[in-house]
Amino acid sequence: GEMRQELEQQAVLEGVSDKILFLGVRSDIPNLLNMFDVLIMPSIYEGLPVSLVEAQAAGTPCVVSDVITPEVDLGLNLISFVNLGDELDRWEYEILKQSQIQRPSKDIILRAFRKKGYDVVESVKSLRKIYSI
Repeated sequence: GEMRQELEQQAVLEGVSDKILFLGVRSDIPNLLNMFDVLIMPSIYEGLPVSLVEAQAAGTPCVVSDVITPEVDLGLNLISFVNLGDELDRWEYEILKQSQIQRPSKDIILRAFRKKGYDVVESVKSLRKIYSI
């Protein structure tokens, strides 16, 4: 985004530029998510991040701050909420734990998405009922 150059410079100053990839705009997000061991989101503020919905669709385990709305959790045991004020040991524990879970099958993921209303066919049916179409 608009802060890319600033963040790249900060990575150099912090000595971590060799550990961070700034990938820019991508069209292969599902492929990237499938390569992750764990997605980590230590956000100070978030609503309902679509990126966490996408991560769960890919079966990617996530460790996120507890300021993120719990409604994002699709019940697949892929999301672990951690308080930002907790010690780093707690974050490390949750990241290691999530990295070792067995990812759910695509069928289980699809059922969870349908149950939470993320199925476009079911959404269209609901809208047709609401608007008597």
